[in-house]
Amino acid sequence: AETARVLRISIPLPDFVAPVTVAYVSAPSYVDAGRDRTYIASTTTVTLRASDGAPGAGEIATGIARLGVSITNTIDAPSAFDFVSESNRVLAITRAGDTFVYPRAEDYNGNMENSLGSPIKFYVDDVAPTISFRGDSSSYSNGTSLYVVEGGAVSLLADDGDGSGVDSIAYAIRDT
Repeated sequence: AETARVLRISIPLPDFVAPVTVAYVSAPSYVDAGRDRTYIASTTTVTLRASDGAPGAGEIATGIARLGVSITNTIDAPSAFDFVSESNRVLAITRAGDTFVYPRAEDYNGNMENSLGSPIKFYVDDVAPTISFRGDSSSYSNGTSLYVVEGGAVSLLADDGDGSGVDSIAYAIRDT
């Protein structure tokens, strides 16, 4: 008597698409598209999330095997990455000034994200703007108060240096 045998062969579909990593930034933060950077405070949380991308026709996504990151204070491409076996990573960026984050994810098929030419740029700004005031020629200042005659003009000036900029100026007038 003959016995029928069933042989199952599993042929995985190829995965040729490299992963993509996106940064999610908590408040406080401000995106300055003109300067291609995101201003953050040292208390802001940056979360990197890697996904295996959108596979093409006849392909599958194999998932994220590991997520690496290199954090530098120069625009120069990094030579080393710190990898973890996860697809999400929370960063604490606390050093004042420019910080360049280079994420690099790898999927289970060995496809590596190429982020060397496009870092995510952050600027930590924990310094409040300075505000000054100036009166016209009819005014008098003793260093802490400005005395202005009726109808005199006062100018308020705000400066944030290299920071994220000034959103608004608030003031109060005391009539004595």
